Amino acid sequence: MTMTQLQDTLALLFELQTIDSQILRFKRTQAAMDNGSEAAKRAQSLRAAYTEQNAIMHRLSGDLKDSELKLQSIESKLKTNQQRLYQGTVSNPKELVNIEKEIGSLQRQRSELDERILELMDEVEEQRRVVQCADAEAQLAETHHRTTVSEWQANFESTKQNLASLDAKRAGVVASITDAGLLKRYEAIRAKSSGIGLAKINGNACGVCGMTLPSNTVQGVREGVELQTCENCGRILT
Repeated sequence: MTMTQLQDTLALLFELQTIDSQILRFKRTQAAMDNGSEAAKRAQSLRAAYTEQNAIMHRLSGDLKDSELKLQSIESKLKTNQQRLYQGTVSNPKELVNIEKEIGSLQRQRSELDERILELMDEVEEQRRVVQCADAEAQLAETHHRTTVSEWQANFESTKQNLASLDAKRAGVVASITDAGLLKRYEAIRAKSSGIGLAKINGNACGVCGMTLPSNTVQGVREGVELQTCENCGRILT
């Protein structure tokens, strides 16, 4: 290979390395994109919490309804017994005593139910506020999830298009490189060296690993007569 051919090939390899570095950056960016998976987990967790709290509210509402129905039944029984006691339809002393006992028992049950109903009314109202808060938090999380997914889809598609454009550009550069052996060597180095197969000299050091290079290596790169590689990282020098 003549000096001119080597320099031309290295120039193409450097162009290829530039493209490969851009592709690598886009792929890393794509991999790091928030696809909304964590937002989905949070939204599902908060919606489950809402469902649980809503079930508690329905249970308390059911208890309240049952207590109110029991109270209605007690009130009806109490009224019936009071009518029997005071209307003179019952004359048997023992039966009258039993009615009085029943009225006393029903009054105690009514008092207990009145107290329980008031407690349940407070509990239902408080639980309703808890449910409303849980629903609002779940809705916010669900909105955030939808927004995150929408942004991810847009960014992912944009990055995908950029990668497709770079892949096409890369294919064009690869087709221009006539030294198949050097291209294969570049690809092999790139595969094992974090995607970078070519390094520019920075002063007297490798521009990638920073290793100070022997003077004859630096001179060889500048003269462009023979291919030079970094003794430390093995990358092709240019």
